[in-house]
Amino acid sequence: MIDAARALCIVVVTLWHWTLSVTHRTADGSLAMPNPIHAVPGGWLATWVLQIMPVFFLVGGYANLVGWQRAQARGTTAGRFVRGRLRRLLWPTAVWALVWLAGELIAAALPGPHRWMWEWFPGYLTPLWFLGVYGLLIAAVPITTSLNARYGARVRARSCVQYALRVAPPVRMTSPSTGAPSRSR
Repeated sequence: MIDAARALCIVVVTLWHWTLSVTHRTADGSLAMPNPIHAVPGGWLATWVLQIMPVFFLVGGYANLVGWQRAQARGTTAGRFVRGRLRRLLWPTAVWALVWLAGELIAAALPGPHRWMWEWFPGYLTPLWFLGVYGLLIAAVPITTSLNARYGARVRARSCVQYALRVAPPVRMTSPSTGAPSRSR
């Protein structure tokens, strides 16, 4: 079930990017990749339904938890577990990068002008942001698991409150008598 959820997340993210990232050249020849959500009637609603990255991280977190529990049962150290998981995450990325680089080098060796990918499309690595975040989450599994075992719901509640305080928009409270701001963060 977990693998099916992970696969579904990957498919939805891929389709989401392919259907909504309308990459094209502008009149001056530069590359543009606008987000058409505001131009598609009801498109904003689709973002609520298809906001799949949190599900991907939740399912991935569960899979890492189960993997860590199995590794602990076998006597695997935290460092070895994290290294193994990161290796599984980063090898396909390294292969992708090497194939891309080989293509770039072949194109550069061909006659005629050549512009490197990062010159004409500097955002080509942007979709890989989640690998860094996911890698950090993998590294955190042994720590968060031990904190949860030691402190239980208290550590989860505190983490949620800290997260909410960091990402919540600034709150502006006004004094009922003067209308002046009384608290701002």
